[in-house]
Amino acid sequence: MRRRPIPYGILAPLALLLVAALLWTFVWFAAASRAREALAGWREAAAAQGARLSCAEESTGGYPFRLQFECASPEITFAVDGVDHALSGGRLRAVAQAYDTSHVIVELDAPARIARLGPGAGSASVAAGVIRASIEFADDRLWRLSAAVPGWTAGTGAAGPPAAGAGHSELHLRLRPEDDAVDVAVSAEQAHFSDGAADRRVTVDRARIVAVINRPRPLSLARARTWLSRWREAGGVADIRSLTFAGPSLAGEGAGTITLTGQDALEGALTMRLTRLDRFVHDLESRAVLSPTEADLLEGAAQLLATDVDGQKAATLPVRIRDGEVWLGPVKIWVLPGPG
Repeated sequence: MRRRPIPYGILAPLALLLVAALLWTFVWFAAASRAREALAGWREAAAAQGARLSCAEESTGGYPFRLQFECASPEITFAVDGVDHALSGGRLRAVAQAYDTSHVIVELDAPARIARLGPGAGSASVAAGVIRASIEFADDRLWRLSAAVPGWTAGTGAAGPPAAGAGHSELHLRLRPEDDAVDVAVSAEQAHFSDGAADRRVTVDRARIVAVINRPRPLSLARARTWLSRWREAGGVADIRSLTFAGPSLAGEGAGTITLTGQDALEGALTMRLTRLDRFVHDLESRAVLSPTEADLLEGAAQLLATDVDGQKAATLPVRIRDGEVWLGPVKIWVLPGPG
């Protein structure tokens, strides 16, 4: 009986597939090794800046197409101007594609929390839902960062409602070292904060800032105050390309510039087109932020400059920030917290 020929035509593709799988396995393990080395390097660099990550349990994996790091019950301790803080959450995950380790997705499960440690512990904290971030590197340096933080609140530890919060917030950064600048976009929806002077909660339906930070300095949380000073001394300016917001009593859009004074207080000027300004003035007057004379002055300026925008009266007024005060046209409407 003749032996049937071996079907090499069928076996050849299978052999090639097996070789490809073996080669990819080698590539994956090589990439995983480099990723572990990079992670160790980042942790050492962070530790040198005073930030340390501790985990109840760590694991790595992701074969065959991903590189994944998981940390159970993570806690990142760090200092801000000598005050210790801790960021904690349910589980920390970092994932990258094995064929593109320059793009990392990070996720911190709820309940995510930042709290002050040591003296005054519990006096200030921030709590949030699941935090997600996308981090991109170019030439082993951070190039782009996007982060989404849902349902966060910030409190001072005192009884009462949170001092600030938002239903959803996003932060987007893009570094442009060739221009000595950083592009920044920050947005928030259903945001609120306490007006300490009037003991009242102020709400904003939505807000968005798009800016270019010129002459940024390397960030160091451990020396945040000196970092701001070095940015000011370098001639740093925040070019506010677009500022838009809408709330129950005021909506507006505008642009301008903001910088720091020699005492590291905010200083700047913006031009804002505002609608619902009459409601805003009445609100400030009812809370005794404005006197009747100041309210009349601001209303008069608004009526003089009013134009029709989408069926609503709008007025374009200058907003100035100087000596810790915010001025809308000729009237002071807010006192900013001091830099200390």
